[in-house]
Amino acid sequence: MKKLLFATALVASAAAFADGAPTALNAISFEGYTADSNVTVGNKSDSPDTQTGSTTAYFCYTDGDQDGSTVKAYGVGDNLAAPGTRTAYFAQLLGQSNANYLELSTEGGILWRSINQADSSGSTYSLGTATNVASTGLYLDTLVQFTPTEDGGTPDLTSDDKLAIWLNVDSSATPPVTNLMVRAAYVEDTGSVVCTPTNFSASCGKDIVPGQWYRLTVKAVADVTKAGADNAENAILGFLIFIDNDPVVATDATFASSYIDTATDADFGWIPVGDTTTIPLLQSKTVFPSLKGLSRTATLQGVGFKGSGALDDIVWTEEDPFANTPGPQTDDYKVEIAGSDVVITPQEGDLAAVQAAVIAGGGTLDVTDVAAVNAALAAEIGSTGIPRWQALFLGLPPTEAGLESFKINSISFNEDGEVVVTLPAAVDPKTGRGVNITLKLKKADTPNAAAADWTDVESASGTTFAPFAPGSTDTKKFYKVVVEFAATPAQN
Repeated sequence: MKKLLFATALVASAAAFADGAPTALNAISFEGYTADSNVTVGNKSDSPDTQTGSTTAYFCYTDGDQDGSTVKAYGVGDNLAAPGTRTAYFAQLLGQSNANYLELSTEGGILWRSINQADSSGSTYSLGTATNVASTGLYLDTLVQFTPTEDGGTPDLTSDDKLAIWLNVDSSATPPVTNLMVRAAYVEDTGSVVCTPTNFSASCGKDIVPGQWYRLTVKAVADVTKAGADNAENAILGFLIFIDNDPVVATDATFASSYIDTATDADFGWIPVGDTTTIPLLQSKTVFPSLKGLSRTATLQGVGFKGSGALDDIVWTEEDPFANTPGPQTDDYKVEIAGSDVVITPQEGDLAAVQAAVIAGGGTLDVTDVAAVNAALAAEIGSTGIPRWQALFLGLPPTEAGLESFKINSISFNEDGEVVVTLPAAVDPKTGRGVNITLKLKKADTPNAAAADWTDVESASGTTFAPFAPGSTDTKKFYKVVVEFAATPAQN
């Protein structure tokens, strides 16, 4: 069996980079080591933190009697070539060299990187003081090469571990097929909230190839049940995983269903009425609940690496590592109306909803990539001919099921004999986003009448049509509502 690489008890934190040099809780890039030296001597690091220069504040240690992990120089002999990317912290340190990496070989133990200084009792070390995960999050940012395991089994974990990530391989396939695995909790409401440790197949939209460098970033969220509320009564620590900035998504069909059912349950529900953020986040299948389940406090201590593989740039930080990522963030969000581009201002809920729709279709979407978001907004919903953005701007999920909500809810007469036409409450046209939306009520003699035979009754900017009285010679028997989109005057 090939050894595996996995991470447990993942931690680090979030904010935005302040002006000047970025900061980190602690960081190591193995530049302070001599090539071909061991990282650990006995069960402590011989150079704990190359950024502080400390020789006493140990952050790296192994819990086994032996550790064969060795510092290697990039590009020397059969050693690995340097990756084409770095973690955000080291990428922004001017003049920071990148000559070394760590060849991982833990010999059955675990190589730990503690968030806070490792505790020691004589020559024995353990993870340091736990760090509270703030409502803004906590991040681990590192570079890894995965080595797959061929037995399909679960890594050996302890009762304190909160998450595990590894690469599995099916050697019976031709060629062999690798797949990313995540061990997290499956959340259910069975009369009480139950979190069952479960192995989930996952994807980041591309194959993970052994022997190739990837940037692995893990964000810890204090309580995903309340969109980040801290220390809630039924808090569940959650993790969002990114590989090369792309979100890792659970591919199991049932992953999010029970989670959402539990979160909205009348007795145990955590989602506030009117919430438009958390449900799309859970539906995206990108949130992996902690193996520890419910907890009033969310804490993490460090990350552990086991087996074989390669590591570089291990960073614990309280700053969002994607905050200063170069990209098309300065570009405009655009949609096409009448053959012309119209600049729009989507809201956070729009982005989450379109991301969920893309993921549900088997794809991935980086919502910080404006060009990718524009393409996703323009994509047709099924074979309806309707782009996703039009459903979103009507307040509907950008799916075929969502479009089914756009229909006349009822046609009735009031006490004055006037016709009253209503739309479902789910229809909620969005204004102030760069697009004017007009709903037009039309009538015709037959439901399949040609477009020219449908005549206007009245228009509305919302979903309420004023009652109207049909003329004495009016033979129209069928009504429909159509939507017209136009750029706001400032964008014409």
